[in-house]
Amino acid sequence: MSARIIATAGDDSTRSDREIARDLFGRFSDLAEGDPKRQRLRDQLVEMHLPLVEYLARRFAGRGEPLDDLVQVGTIGLIKAVDRFDTERGLEFSTYATPTILGSYRVYSKTPGTNAKGMVFSSYFRGGYAIHGYASVPTYPASHGCLRTPVPDAVSIYKWVKYGDYVSVYP
Repeated sequence: MSARIIATAGDDSTRSDREIARDLFGRFSDLAEGDPKRQRLRDQLVEMHLPLVEYLARRFAGRGEPLDDLVQVGTIGLIKAVDRFDTERGLEFSTYATPTILGSYRVYSKTPGTNAKGMVFSSYFRGGYAIHGYASVPTYPASHGCLRTPVPDAVSIYKWVKYGDYVSVYP
């Protein structure tokens, strides 16, 4: 994606989308949580970055989910990324937002698969929690609150749980 150049009203200079976004994020982070100006800036930042959501949604479109649904789910990921973005880290926003948006697609699609650690039939939930199936369940506890189960249990949980269900992995 290339940065567009935008001429600003009342200003002879031209600024790229990235420069404008940096300025908006700077003002956004300076405002208090309940400030109406902060909400307007948030809306503006989300709207400004919707092309990123649409681009990423098209990458996932051929996997059985409607494009409109993917854009909607990706927009939720974008909103989370806008709210959590830390300008002090020196990253471009798109670099920070892309994994968050892609993660929202993976949670939405809930596709079974195996990763390098042997986890299968993973079900992900709000708050970053998950249930993972293992051929041989590790004996050490998961430090991040995920529940580890044998593969047969993970398959039945995967089929039983629906996207957005509230699940507590703590007793």
